[in-house]
Amino acid sequence: MHRQPRLRPWVALALGLVVFAAGLLGWWNASRARDATQERPGRGEAASGPAGPGGNGPRRVEAGAAVHPRPVILGTEAAAGIMMVRGDRLLYVAGDGAVTEVFRLPEGHVWAGAVAPSPSAGAVAFVTRAEAGTGYLWVLRSDLEFSPYPLPDAIKVPRSVAWAGDEAVLVGDPPHLFLTGPERWRRLPGDALVRPGPPSPGGGRVVYGAREGRAGAGPYRLYAYDLQRGSARAIATGDAVPHPGPWVDEDRLLVGLGDPPAATAVAAVRELALLDTDRQVLRKLVRAPRGGGGWLVLGISPDRKWAVVAPAPSSGRPGGAWRLIDLQRLTSRQLPVADTVLDASWSAEDNRLYYLRPAGPRPEGNQAVEVVALTVPAAGARVVGSIDPSPARITRLLGTEAGRLWLELQTGAGAPELALWDAATGRLIPVSGK
Repeated sequence: MHRQPRLRPWVALALGLVVFAAGLLGWWNASRARDATQERPGRGEAASGPAGPGGNGPRRVEAGAAVHPRPVILGTEAAAGIMMVRGDRLLYVAGDGAVTEVFRLPEGHVWAGAVAPSPSAGAVAFVTRAEAGTGYLWVLRSDLEFSPYPLPDAIKVPRSVAWAGDEAVLVGDPPHLFLTGPERWRRLPGDALVRPGPPSPGGGRVVYGAREGRAGAGPYRLYAYDLQRGSARAIATGDAVPHPGPWVDEDRLLVGLGDPPAATAVAAVRELALLDTDRQVLRKLVRAPRGGGGWLVLGISPDRKWAVVAPAPSSGRPGGAWRLIDLQRLTSRQLPVADTVLDASWSAEDNRLYYLRPAGPRPEGNQAVEVVALTVPAAGARVVGSIDPSPARITRLLGTEAGRLWLELQTGAGAPELALWDAATGRLIPVSGK
């Protein structure tokens, strides 16, 4: 195990108090994740650690698996912050834009998977690939104590990294579970992983979608894995690909049923259902709109009482009216909103849904957007302001906090950038991380 000096107290706090809202954002934001190539290797000493099961040596991952992890939001009782990658460095960006380096890649390593914050225990997990092709899972804790663990030989595509509880990380395709306490790997059922969902509020279960069978040629199934029992239940979803979403309570979660996720676009689902993991029952809540491109699921409110879905645009035209789902009564009704949504994020401060919509016509080169706040269940919508990031475009709304929006920007084919928009001043503040 390697050690470095302890984190500054405010960084430790930021890592240690990750709120559930970050998990809700993760489901929505994961649907449009696109991995960019890492441009340069890191510095430091090569990693070492215990071998995976079935062998005594390091494991190789697919060539060309280097990626550039996208920014992820962290929340604390005091302020929100962002974990972001710049070159070989992992940085923490505070609410005021101050940047602190918390990790640097060892020499010869490149990023090979997403950066994933733990639900509440103060840690982040990520995957790297060494020059020889060895893949490693890293678990970095809030005191900057960290350990690299070689990936099992079976993991060929390690880009999917998600916490399955406070002491377990779900990695790769095919899916494997790493238990951080006993430090051992478990091969999970299924193949051709769609994406893992967030862990249950109590940390006892994780749900993911994958094809049945090790060959990845069977139908898709929804797998509910119980960490205490070490067993998984498979739930059939017909011909639909399951997209596990946020939990309503310890036993139930939302599931989108649709097609495989697109690499570069928001993944629409045909239907939205509620899964009861104990009874293994899927109850359909909202069916596909007629003649449309499916539903865009905008997540559930921080109080877990409401969910909002918007019809996906079809043939360049708006998709129609949005719907509000009552998660207590399991009913839905139409909202007086028919905007084309570019991205959305719930705010834990006021329980509102903040979303971005195009600001007027969209001729080539016009990247301006309007920020709208939707109040539920009253369904009142108010324009908060407008943003013009030109020549960049806004690719994600990461989160909201104290009248500010965290935005991911993209200019050309380079790595994604980070910016903070202040609603009071209308200023868009780039965060370079240099």
